[in-house]
Amino acid sequence: MSTLAGFWVYRVRWSWRLLDRVSRRDGVEEANAVLARAAERGLVLRAAYSLLGLRADADLMLWLVGGEVEPARELLLELRATHLGPHLEVRDILLGFGGPSAYAPDHQPAFLRGDPPARFAAVYPFVKTADWYLLPEPQRRRMLAEHGRLGRRFAGVRPSTLRAFGLGDQEHVVALEADRLDELVDCVEALRSAEVRRYTQRDLPLYLGIKRDVRAALDELVAVET
Repeated sequence: MSTLAGFWVYRVRWSWRLLDRVSRRDGVEEANAVLARAAERGLVLRAAYSLLGLRADADLMLWLVGGEVEPARELLLELRATHLGPHLEVRDILLGFGGPSAYAPDHQPAFLRGDPPARFAAVYPFVKTADWYLLPEPQRRRMLAEHGRLGRRFAGVRPSTLRAFGLGDQEHVVALEADRLDELVDCVEALRSAEVRRYTQRDLPLYLGIKRDVRAALDELVAVET
């Protein structure tokens, strides 16, 4: 059975920086209260990420997990209705379903295995070439097995791959979680040598965030001056 998950990426508008600090604090308090009620809608906020200083065009990323898309929409519409909401520009929305891999049924996304969120997350959309889907299935399995072997050399990097066909401009959404950035870099570089890489059409943009609890991620927005 598949589980719906999504990443909502926001940028703080310049109008936020024109507010006084007290007004910003009030907006953050209201937004924090909204996100704290995620569980009431049957949602899990796996983590919030600060992208400040890590990505030039985005400041905040939310990773939500839930059974249906409507509760997530309702929660984020409620967030938009807060005093912070008008100052948040949605930069990207990446939706997908996580479950056992069609090529390796014993492989599940890290967030479904119960792995706790790591310190960093690199999240990006992924699209394969049309030629990939015309290859014989045994050939695809062989190349993905090689890709998996390369990735398993980096035990500290925990992947979650979501199927997103028909949900947006991407076919998959990939999240790579790690506590060390150098291991994340080494893993991604090693995967570039896999044969399956020939069939990658697009894997950008990449959003790198550092995990914060929701309150801490929002608190950073109070003082944001960049």
